[in-house]
Amino acid sequence: KLGFRVLDRVAPWGDASVPGAPRLRFDLLAGARYWYNSADVELNVPGTGLGRHVDESRDWADAIVGARVGVGITRTVNVSVIGDVGGFDIASSSELTWMVMPSINWRPWDRVSFHVGYKHLEAERERPSTNNDFDYTMSGPVLGVGFHF
Repeated sequence: KLGFRVLDRVAPWGDASVPGAPRLRFDLLAGARYWYNSADVELNVPGTGLGRHVDESRDWADAIVGARVGVGITRTVNVSVIGDVGGFDIASSSELTWMVMPSINWRPWDRVSFHVGYKHLEAERERPSTNNDFDYTMSGPVLGVGFHF
C-alpha cells in the first residue's frame, strides 16, 4: 500500500512548543493484496495400491483502498488503526476482502520502532464456472519492528 498524509498536527494534549510533541495523523492508502492459495493432498487406500494425488494452486491480486489513523499518547508512544477494503469483484479478484489492525507503537529511537497489535483479515472469492471458491478468515496477534530512513 502507498499512502498520502491528509492530517498531521499536534494532539490537543500536546505542547506545540516542545519538539516531538504527540501528534494526530490521518493517511489515505491504496494498493493491492496478492493471494496465493495452494493445496497438496495425497490419498492412499492401504493394502490396495489405490491412491490419488492432487496438487492445485491459484493466485490473484485485489485492489484495495484504506486509511490509517495514528494518535500520539506521549513523545514515543502512539496507537494506530489501519483498515482497508477491496476486491470489488474486478476481473479475477475477490468479491470482497477487508482488513483491520489496531496497534500500540513505541519509537524509543529516531530510526527504530516496535509494534504490538491484532490483525483481522477476511476474503471471499467465488468462481462457479471453475468450482473454485475461497473464503478466508485470519485473526491473531502481530509483533513488528520498524526501521525508519
